Amino acid sequence: MSDALLNALAEALAGLVTAVETSDEDVLDPDTAVKWLEDTGHVLAGLGAADRRALDGLFREAALREPPGARREELLKVSAGFGLDEDPHLAAVDAVADHARRYADTVRGADPATPVPTCPGWTLGDLTRHLGTVHGWAEHLVTARPATRVRAAELPLDPPADPSSYPGWFADRAERFTAAARAVDPAAPVWSPGAEPYVRHYPRHVLAETVVHLADDPRFALTGDRDLLDDWLAAAAL
Repeated sequence: MSDALLNALAEALAGLVTAVETSDEDVLDPDTAVKWLEDTGHVLAGLGAADRRALDGLFREAALREPPGARREELLKVSAGFGLDEDPHLAAVDAVADHARRYADTVRGADPATPVPTCPGWTLGDLTRHLGTVHGWAEHLVTARPATRVRAAELPLDPPADPSSYPGWFADRAERFTAAARAVDPAAPVWSPGAEPYVRHYPRHVLAETVVHLADDPRFALTGDRDLLDDWLAAAAL
């Protein structure tokens, strides 16, 4: 399909959506308008992330071809109305990056031998090494995209010998995972432990793993302040 045809179709659809949304009740029955927009939204929601981004761009280009004014402003709302400017994959990657930074900042400089009360038998060092291993394993999977299972123990993740260096190692592993996940098509096939064998599985998997271990909040281990644990769990709510 030519670029000219794609542009024309996007412009026509954006114009039609805008006309439906701004029509008076005596021109178009509101229930009919809502049903048509919901049906259209359902169809567009079934597109892959790359196609959604492409359509978002086409809608915006169509809007900006209009002169400044009310019609341009209405056309610019079309992508947001259908959620085309939202990317669940990147949102999950961003959440992983945020929680990883907060975790690394919290444990950096702390005694790695500190027990974690909510995870009997584990120390802060154990917890940090575990999370770094999860991020490193996931980075390998989204980068190499194997078709069969790969265990973390099979990978050269190279944790440092000194547990006091775990926070920096963990932060590096987390940054490498999020960079890799952002650079890859979320629909690319890869083995996964669940029912969704695609790259998009892994940011959610790593986020869930990190959120689970927020119950092992190192600030709680260091201070015994239960409110800190509750605050972090509330901030991490999915």
